[in-house]
Amino acid sequence: MSADAAEQTASQWKLPRAVQIQRSQEVLIEVDPNSVIRSAVPAALFGFNIPWMNFQRGYWRENQVRPEVIAWLKPFSGAVYRYPGGEWSNWFEWEKAAGPGSSRPEQYTTFGSTKAEFGFDEFLDFVKAVNGVPLVTVNLKGTKGAPWSDQQAVESNVEWLQHSVQREGRAVARGNAQFCQTGTKCPVEWWELGNELDWGKGAWTHTEYVNRAREVGLAMKNIDPAIKLIAHTTSSPWSTKRVIGEKPKARDFDSAVGAGLGDLAYGYAYHPYYDGISIPAANHYMERAINYLRPTASTGKPPPIFVTEHGRWPNQPKFGKWETTWIKTGNLGGAVSTADFLLSQMVIPDVRAAMWHSLGARGPWQLFYLDAAADALYPNVVYWALRVLREGLIGDALKVSVSSPNTSGYRGGYDVRAVFMRDSTHTRYSLLTINRAEKEQKARLLFPEWAGRKVKGQQYYVSGDSDALANTKERKNAVTMRSRAVGLRFDDAGQAEISLPAFSVSSIVITP
Repeated sequence: MSADAAEQTASQWKLPRAVQIQRSQEVLIEVDPNSVIRSAVPAALFGFNIPWMNFQRGYWRENQVRPEVIAWLKPFSGAVYRYPGGEWSNWFEWEKAAGPGSSRPEQYTTFGSTKAEFGFDEFLDFVKAVNGVPLVTVNLKGTKGAPWSDQQAVESNVEWLQHSVQREGRAVARGNAQFCQTGTKCPVEWWELGNELDWGKGAWTHTEYVNRAREVGLAMKNIDPAIKLIAHTTSSPWSTKRVIGEKPKARDFDSAVGAGLGDLAYGYAYHPYYDGISIPAANHYMERAINYLRPTASTGKPPPIFVTEHGRWPNQPKFGKWETTWIKTGNLGGAVSTADFLLSQMVIPDVRAAMWHSLGARGPWQLFYLDAAADALYPNVVYWALRVLREGLIGDALKVSVSSPNTSGYRGGYDVRAVFMRDSTHTRYSLLTINRAEKEQKARLLFPEWAGRKVKGQQYYVSGDSDALANTKERKNAVTMRSRAVGLRFDDAGQAEISLPAFSVSSIVITP
């Protein structure tokens, strides 16, 4: 069964119906003003994964984070920042990334050994500077070439937590408006138990992962019972490699992890990469993982999901270097894909946070590109698409039904996805959309409360005549966020026509 065909598989827990999109010959966005599908959509969905060395290589200069990076990230107040990254965390030695910078010894990275100048303490100060929320992925595995025993893993991570508590205090659950700020304490509440340890060379079985995660997790909870531990679900559950050799099937791994960790795990991490698989397919595999985990939870409720990595996957070409396709992760096509995925997460209450991969100046995913010759940084198109959606993040998500053609031929079966929001006072509204088609599309917005009315708003958007458009060192601002005033006239049935630019991410903010 293909990934897309698998979307139709029956399961116990179902994604909210607003995630589904119906096929039609025209675009219709129908809003139910009486049905809130998610209250207070969190800013935590606009987070970022930080591979520490990649961040240090491009965004750290003269013992500080470059000021333009701080300025570019401040509009995402409430975003979650994951440190020390993904695979980087599986041999990260926190002891060598704390204390006086001048005395820190070198430690292993994918690119050899180097000193962690952007260490744990610097990370926490950075999170405060951008008004973010920290999430830390602990090292369960050991150092490069020297795997740990259970006792060594427990000792190292307990000491890490103790260092964090001594510096910032014990974990305190934050509301949507209580983010870290410079000059205040920033306790780490979310601790992720390893990264994709069931994947790649030397993959662990579910028994190995559960045993190590349980030992470390219990010891950490003894130090600070208020922390929330996040275990990981199956890595790349859509891959055929999953059933080869010692790598267990997704059902076996997820079920074993849910049963073995039980209520010790507050939530679970999931890493979807698209558009090799479509956005609906990526959500299907999340739905399936939740159903494998759910019978093991004492509450009987779906567990919180933390998308600690996500992004558009650049397929490796049959000939030539993989680097030639990296641009696809951050061009206009990558921006539309990323926005499409985030819109789908906004209406799933069980998804608590999401982190785009990644904040770093190396590898396929780079939110800010480095022009080394000019010593200048510039944002990719994904950054501006996230800014567009952040403009429209104003409160509750109402139930929306979308009818869309598929002129783009997208595997997910649609051109348009939409989310409609309303603030708590019912005085501000927003419509967030993506359009995958290569042409502008006229859409009908049906909102019965505004029948016979004229309303005005501001439309923020990124768009272009090709989804291959990208920001480059020659054209650093080829695609950026634009805005324009819009007026909507609703007929007696409550319908108005709106324009969705070609290859676009759009937020229309309305104050009627």
